[in-house]
Amino acid sequence: MPSELLTAQQAQERFGVSRSTLLRYEDEGLLGAAVSRTPGNQRRYRADTLGRILGNHQEQERPIFTELGDTGLSRWGGSVDQADLVELTGSAGWKLYREMRKNDPVIAAIFFAIEQSLKQASVRVKPASEKAADKKVAEFVDECRTDMSSSWSDTMDYACQMLEMGVSFLHPVYKRRLGDRPPPYIADPAESEFSDGRIGWRKWAPRPVDTLTPGNEFTFDPTGGIQGINQSPPNSESVSIPIERLLMFRSSAAPYNSPLSIPIHRTAYLPYYFTKNFQEIEGIGVERDLNGIPVIYLGTDCTLKGENSDYELGKDLVRNIRWDEQVGVVIPHGKMGYAAEGQGMLLELLSTGGTRAHDISGIIERYDKRKALSVLAQFIMLGMDKFGSFALSRTQNDLFVLAISAWLQKIADVINMYAIPRLLRYNVFPGRTGYPKMIFSEVGIPDLAQISGFVNSLVQREVLRPDPELERHLRQIARLPEPEPIEVRSDVQPRDLKDTALVIRRIILALKELPTFSGLADENLMTLLEPLIEQLRVGVEQDTGRAIPPVTGQILTQAPVTQRTAPQPINPGGNGNTPQQGVRQSQTA
Repeated sequence: MPSELLTAQQAQERFGVSRSTLLRYEDEGLLGAAVSRTPGNQRRYRADTLGRILGNHQEQERPIFTELGDTGLSRWGGSVDQADLVELTGSAGWKLYREMRKNDPVIAAIFFAIEQSLKQASVRVKPASEKAADKKVAEFVDECRTDMSSSWSDTMDYACQMLEMGVSFLHPVYKRRLGDRPPPYIADPAESEFSDGRIGWRKWAPRPVDTLTPGNEFTFDPTGGIQGINQSPPNSESVSIPIERLLMFRSSAAPYNSPLSIPIHRTAYLPYYFTKNFQEIEGIGVERDLNGIPVIYLGTDCTLKGENSDYELGKDLVRNIRWDEQVGVVIPHGKMGYAAEGQGMLLELLSTGGTRAHDISGIIERYDKRKALSVLAQFIMLGMDKFGSFALSRTQNDLFVLAISAWLQKIADVINMYAIPRLLRYNVFPGRTGYPKMIFSEVGIPDLAQISGFVNSLVQREVLRPDPELERHLRQIARLPEPEPIEVRSDVQPRDLKDTALVIRRIILALKELPTFSGLADENLMTLLEPLIEQLRVGVEQDTGRAIPPVTGQILTQAPVTQRTAPQPINPGGNGNTPQQGVRQSQTA
């Protein structure tokens, strides 16, 4: 039985190989007898031979589609172990990181500065293009952002948990936009400001990392890629959530692509540990108000054995002596040295001459500065001592702003790569050319005078051309309101192509009256005016949203215009009906 002959289109439908790929394989000599020619010299492919050849070749190319090796992440089942200190591993480590943030003033100030700076950045959704359909998609995404049950500021708080815990999981929940009184399409339908029936975000629900199932927190693929999380909340049943239903924000994915990234205050752990201990030592010293170690001497008349002996009394005394409202010492014996030889009791301090060997306060301040330095936030310590300058604070603040901008970009990347595309899969927008992007403004306090001088300098030198995107960006930096949309009058009828050509033709004739253009032919004038006309056409098309066909020189030359009259001769003795000397007469169009 002869083999079935296929066209390139049929081969593509059956084997999934494009025409260009078939031609490339043929040029490389891979198809061989699978290709034949018709009497009209058209290619035909033998189905059985082509299937066998393509199958063998695809088996050889398959490794490029297969992941080899492993990420190197140390894991046992669903648990990850990458901490170098035992106390920072697992749930104990998460509790310690939270304790550091809550109990240490310097670390708390760092988090406050970072999170408030991240949340003060304004947000706009940039369309994929300037087409009306893409602008409509961008407007829809921005509506969904502000139509959630949680405010955008609260949602940013959830995302910022990646800074404290290294990772933050948010679970996007959707709703139908059916107004403020939606019908019961589910048990608990959510309200919406809009009633267009589209699917929007209901909320981005947090799934805290410290609620994950101990010992089985994550689900991995064979190469170490994360496939989901396993949660055991305290008040509900355990649940597995696939990664496709999550937004995973991480402070860093390197080097093992671990779902448990490094919290930003991990490097501040040792300064925190020593500061905590030294603060306890300092507090003990203040409470006891001592300048040495309390020592008690017992004479020969003191008892050494028994629960109520003088020895036990002396031990309690040196351990519990404090400077408070009940400070005082009662010794039931004479003072040693005033009583009989070798008898009595004596309490004194074993001191070093009145000066401590170390300045505890200075040590604590040094470690506090190291905590701030770990995240480039050392500028918060300026002004607490006698040193520091405005220039130094400005430089340190700029470095801090750069770090915050990088974290803000990480949040935007996750939203643009996963949240927005998944949302638009549930909504159809005819004419959409791509996905919009969520863009955050610059953080910090901008120097508007410096920015304006820089932009003006580039514009004056024609290095930069003002356009709508530049205006939107500058407005966002300066926190200026969005421009009001230009209203198109509905009572004005659009000019058709012939009328437009007629107006431009009249302009050309008027220009030819000027001495500078009087010697130019119509074609040359059209060459000069075509760029201006095209720029005008594009601008009107963008402002009105109406398609305007290009105006060509051929259309202009075909536009009917009353011919100009020849210049009249000058009559020196004119009778009042002749034009004045030096003035040309032309018929007004």
